[in-house]
Amino acid sequence: MRCGRPGCPAWPVLDWRETIAERDTIPLGPVTGFITQSMLEGFLWLDNITRDLAAQLQDEGANSFVESWNDLMAVIISKSAALKKAIAG
Repeated sequence: MRCGRPGCPAWPVLDWRETIAERDTIPLGPVTGFITQSMLEGFLWLDNITRDLAAQLQDEGANSFVESWNDLMAVIISKSAALKKAIAG
């Protein structure tokens, strides 16, 4: 199998079941080569960490927005009350 570009090496066509059984690796394709089980576990661990961090940042952002919104509403209510009092005399 060739990648189709000049100078690209020919890669053997492998049966993935034999490859995993023989080398404890998972074939990703002719260009990327192989990835070991420990590398795959590392990627999955990073994916979990990334998801946890994204969820934490989303929660912190939402909480910050709610706090800012409540502060803004309190200022509007306070200024409205002061304006009504000034108009009423």
